[in-house]
Amino acid sequence: DVAKDQESGLVRNRVESLRIGAQPLIATTTYTAINTEAAADTIEICRLPAGAQLLVSKWKVSTDGVGGTGAAVASLGTTGAASAYSSTSIAIVSVGDNAVTATNAEAVTNTVLAVETPILATLALSSGAFTAGKKITFRIEYLIP
Repeated sequence: DVAKDQESGLVRNRVESLRIGAQPLIATTTYTAINTEAAADTIEICRLPAGAQLLVSKWKVSTDGVGGTGAAVASLGTTGAASAYSSTSIAIVSVGDNAVTATNAEAVTNTVLAVETPILATLALSSGAFTAGKKITFRIEYLIP
């Protein structure tokens, strides 16, 4: 019982935040470039279930270098809110393992999904094309309480 653990209200008697919760789960998806990608194209990374608590500050985007000029994951979000979770561009032109920068709202309060929700990546590309066969891997961490 949480209330019993917090009876006195003193900091030393409060419940540890991770004692009431869940183990983190990770959805890992790899997208293989096909050489027809264009700016503003979206990739559906995964669908997370209702009740999932997003841990955006722990998300990662890795690539073996897709080529093109200005190739990037421009934002991470969902249908109707393309940059809901991250609006910081992540370069994917060359090899890299990049942490996702959460939006200010996500950094303070992790979203809990009310319904099954697609997680989408919006691409950026100034010129040229992605190299067919090159890969982008998304690591999406979340909790199910």
